[in-house]
Amino acid sequence: MADDIVFVFNENPQAKDLFDKMSYTHRKEYIRWIEEAKKPETRENRKIKMIQMILDGKMGI
Repeated sequence: MADDIVFVFNENPQAKDLFDKMSYTHRKEYIRWIEEAKKPETRENRKIKMIQMILDGKMGI
């Protein structure tokens, strides 16, 4: 996992706990979605959205 994604999870421990409980496939989906972003601002927006989606109980993209 990229450093910037690890940082986002360190700032949001509740989301990290929920993420760790997900299946490998769901975790991979979230990470791939962020890493596929071509623009830095898109990547940042996706990280924020990922945290919110995880906290809302969404298991995948």
